[in-house]
Amino acid sequence: MDRIGGAIHNFEGDWIVGFVKSIGFSNCLHAELWAVFEGLKLAWEFGFERLLIQSDSQQAVDLVNSVSADSSILSLVRVIVRLRQKCWLTDVKWIPRDSNRLTDALIKLADPSVFSYVFILTRLQRWFRS
Repeated sequence: MDRIGGAIHNFEGDWIVGFVKSIGFSNCLHAELWAVFEGLKLAWEFGFERLLIQSDSQQAVDLVNSVSADSSILSLVRVIVRLRQKCWLTDVKWIPRDSNRLTDALIKLADPSVFSYVFILTRLQRWFRS
């Protein structure tokens, strides 16, 4: 069973919320695209207006940043494009795997038999009061 995860930080680098989720069986690219999609949905629900999405999968970054992403053969890429076209600014960047240790640690927390979200909240109230 594959699991995905992500962490949302504010512009100062403070951790706001993390998420983990089991997604069944998939390949590495598909799992990375699911993580981008779920992270985008979560950020939209929290009302963020600017978002920098970081992924250690160059292939996923290239797919969602492609000029032809809106007509990709992968439906998940097309859904990500539609989410990014909402009224906010998003940027998707590649980062080295070593820079993604927090997400890797979060993913290990997910119970592979549970397909719902597990949220890990920290500093949320402090951030929204600022």
